Amino acid sequence: MTSQSHVTNMAVTYSLLRGTSAWVDNPCIVNSDCPEVKKSECFKGRCLCVPGYYYSSGRDSCVQTCSSCRLAPSYLRYPNSTFYIPMSYVTPAALEDQDCLNACSSQTSCRSIGYNQQLSTKCYMKELAVLDSPSDWTPDSANIDYYQRTCA
Repeated sequence: MTSQSHVTNMAVTYSLLRGTSAWVDNPCIVNSDCPEVKKSECFKGRCLCVPGYYYSSGRDSCVQTCSSCRLAPSYLRYPNSTFYIPMSYVTPAALEDQDCLNACSSQTSCRSIGYNQQLSTKCYMKELAVLDSPSDWTPDSANIDYYQRTCA
């Protein structure tokens, strides 16, 4: 598994999972463009795990749970989507999204983050993922990206 740096349209870099999978983050139009991996889907033009499921590099599949000791320092990005939960903790001001990802990766309890692309002043790190509280998932949220850690 390798991480590759990408540049968004706002010239902000972030790490995406690349390398061991032939399907993760591939372009798609409909779900059938993605492989028949259980709990994978075409999410806003990219093949990803269904929000809340962890990508497991060891299995090259989407899994429902991942123990804290198996969380990897890589992420799947769900653009313009967010996970509103009251148990978020916020990092100090003025972080780029890569700084936010690094802060989350340094804490074993951090499973996902919300990052506002326009404000870029706060990083909302979360100890939960979407499956822990599905009613708090918003797949259409302008300027906020949801990143979920992957599983080794």
